[in-house]
Amino acid sequence: MYSALLFSVFLAAGPCEQSGAPKAPAEPPALDPAKSYGSLYDWAGGRDNAPLGIGRLKLQGRESPWDWWLRVEIPLYGTPASVPWGWYKNGWILDSDGREAAGTSGMIETEYERMSFVVLEDRPDGWIRLRYGKPFRGQGGVAWTHRCHLEEQGLRFESWEERFLSDEISPLHFRSRVRHALRTNPAESAPRAHWIGEDHDLEPLEIAGEWMRVRVTEPSVYCAGDETRGEAHEGWVRFRSDDKGPWVWYFTRGC
Repeated sequence: MYSALLFSVFLAAGPCEQSGAPKAPAEPPALDPAKSYGSLYDWAGGRDNAPLGIGRLKLQGRESPWDWWLRVEIPLYGTPASVPWGWYKNGWILDSDGREAAGTSGMIETEYERMSFVVLEDRPDGWIRLRYGKPFRGQGGVAWTHRCHLEEQGLRFESWEERFLSDEISPLHFRSRVRHALRTNPAESAPRAHWIGEDHDLEPLEIAGEWMRVRVTEPSVYCAGDETRGEAHEGWVRFRSDDKGPWVWYFTRGC
């Protein structure tokens, strides 16, 4: 057990004004990464319905090793500008009462066998609310931390909009297997130009709030043979909501 006094080391000034981030009180034992490799899909609604927030945390300027999460230390706050109630450290959640293995239980795969923390809120003052794991001792699996702590670990916030518009990913597709409306303008009241079925590719062209202008190809030609020819349509789709985050995703492992 760890003394609760060790969790009161942060002063009233902002976290970035300190000489450094608060440090976790002890070194947890090593985790077996293979036995700790899961995701929020396993317990929070599956791939179709899991809440994916507004973006992710990614390593800056380098390709992340698949087990990078075993080498980070992030203080966890119940509210911005409070004292941290615990830490995510080397795959563990540490608090004043003990420790619990979290592994990647709060993460999702965003590259081939590369996991990312899900970010739920990004404030202008630098505070970020993230999902660190399953609900833990009444904390809900969600906590605040500050950009300065993440930068010390080589992490930065990347919005889903930024990622979706990059050239680093495969075509998008809707997560749920129901048809979606392609509209002429970014509004539910706009005329429907096309119904999008299950087998499709989405190429994002621009984003405006919860709406994305896309080029839809049906059937999907991604990973299809040369003989496959798709029919293209352009228009607007609603691609996200506050409760689920993005309704669209991509193939993180390629074909």
